[in-house]
Amino acid sequence: MTRVGIVLALVAITIRIAGERATELLRYERGVEVWRWATGHLVHSGWAHLGMNLFAGTLIWMLFGKRLTWVALVVAAAGVSAGLYAFSPHVEWYVGFSGVLHGVFAFGAARAVRGGRRFWLGGLVALTTKIALEQWRGALPGVEDAAGAAVIVDAHLYGALAGLLAGLVRPSAR
Repeated sequence: MTRVGIVLALVAITIRIAGERATELLRYERGVEVWRWATGHLVHSGWAHLGMNLFAGTLIWMLFGKRLTWVALVVAAAGVSAGLYAFSPHVEWYVGFSGVLHGVFAFGAARAVRGGRRFWLGGLVALTTKIALEQWRGALPGVEDAAGAAVIVDAHLYGALAGLLAGLVRPSAR
């Protein structure tokens, strides 16, 4: 999983270096090519946005390293894109990895709980509380300013739901 994370980070950095035209060509956008359901997660609105996602991804890997699999990434990414398409018609376009990260965190915490580490129930409660607050009030204070872009909180919800379901179904790891 470490190699996959490094490759994804390098691809995201390369896309950011390529500039705005690459962002426009690769972002998730309603009504265009389905392959953008995958590439949209690797595109970021700016360096600060990318840095936040890389930092969060590193923390999640440090917490759940051996519990994470490519399944978590694929399911979370598919869950975000499908959720945005099916349930959030107001979202015309989306960039970033935060929805996937919410899914990967939920996946890792669910597998940890299934593996006997009940401590991670608290992590799932915290994640649920964060997402509920976002659904009720919007992005957490300061996050949009730090990222330099609007936060699509629905992506966090769909990613977390997909990751949680995958973590509950996938065999546990100790």
